[in-house]
Amino acid sequence: MTLTYRNFSKALPILEALTLTLGYYITVHLFHIKDVFFIKESSSPFLLLLLLLTLFHGLSAGLISLLILIPILEKTYPHFPTDFFIWILLLTLLAGEFHYFWNKKIKQLSEETDYIKGKLRLQTSQLILLKLSHDQLEKHYLIKPVSLRTLLTEVERLLTENRERAIKEFKEILLNTFYVEAGSLYLLKDKKFQPFMHVGEPVEIHLKDPLLQEALERGETLFISNVTETADTEYLAVIPIKKLTKEMESRGVFLLKEMPFNYLNADHVLALSVALNWFFNQLDEEVNYREVPERLRELLSPNMLRELLILEKLSKEANIESSLVVFRVPDTHVDFPNFIEKRIRGMDIVAWFRLNGNIYTLVLLPLSPVESAESFIERIKQDVEETFNEEIFFIHRIFPVDSKIFERINYAIR
Repeated sequence: MTLTYRNFSKALPILEALTLTLGYYITVHLFHIKDVFFIKESSSPFLLLLLLLTLFHGLSAGLISLLILIPILEKTYPHFPTDFFIWILLLTLLAGEFHYFWNKKIKQLSEETDYIKGKLRLQTSQLILLKLSHDQLEKHYLIKPVSLRTLLTEVERLLTENRERAIKEFKEILLNTFYVEAGSLYLLKDKKFQPFMHVGEPVEIHLKDPLLQEALERGETLFISNVTETADTEYLAVIPIKKLTKEMESRGVFLLKEMPFNYLNADHVLALSVALNWFFNQLDEEVNYREVPERLRELLSPNMLRELLILEKLSKEANIESSLVVFRVPDTHVDFPNFIEKRIRGMDIVAWFRLNGNIYTLVLLPLSPVESAESFIERIKQDVEETFNEEIFFIHRIFPVDSKIFERINYAIR
């Protein structure tokens, strides 16, 4: 049987418990000390060793050490030191509980940090796309008065309904907006590049190509001009695809082989890089929109649905609390959603829609427990009185984001 790193890491607590317990006994025994475990003294060196072992590896390592200790105590002392053993057992249980809650807190903080980093990178990507969309609209407004952001928003919406249609729509954007005549997207799977999408004629991947090797090594988009004159490459540009929410790890590569000469410039290819990375990260989100009731998929934005699913998963796996506030006002108050949007944090999300003569405004407060949501409500109440001349009657509900969040939303907007 092959010893893998995973198997070794599981066996390490047992090995350390065995080594340290027997090592302590042998070492002290060599000095001819009769009271090996210093039972008659006010403190025992072995207790410190046992606490360190339990705090580092957890309760299981401490209990294994105690099991090894039982026959040693029976052999060393004429009468089994019951009081001493019960005392160190209680301290081991205490240290094991501390290890459990400490690791649980570390996991929560790690998940929260990863979520915030992912949000920051996603916001950065969306801001860059907004600028690219504005520039593209200025350049081509008379010929093609449709912004890149509008096209990508439609792709994002399609991802919640039909993945294949979304991929097809994005291929059309690459062909008609970025003028890619021949290019292929390869994704890493089991440490091998697998073809995922082709635009025009498929482009084969050659791992020994100098431009591809350098782009993967540097982790950035490179052009044919980046290779030396003596090097021979088959590609005009190579664009690494990275996952924004996981420390920018490489997940694939786009190989550009044919593009009109007048579009083969740094600005255009970098814009293509941003769009490709945006699309991959939308596609690669570990969310399943089929879990969401069809009614809510029609009413809520893809961004709101995605964040709700991610936070629902965080609640389940790491017990991280988030909240959702649902406001309901008569549909005559059309400015209410805009009023709310001006009073939220950068990481909060707002979605609104009209239904049955009312405007429903949903505010997602990531990493905020219900108590924080209540404070948010109080602040909104004060601002409503100060901002609007007339009294606005609104109904609100606060829900924790957990496994029943979509059921609760459905009930609130029935």
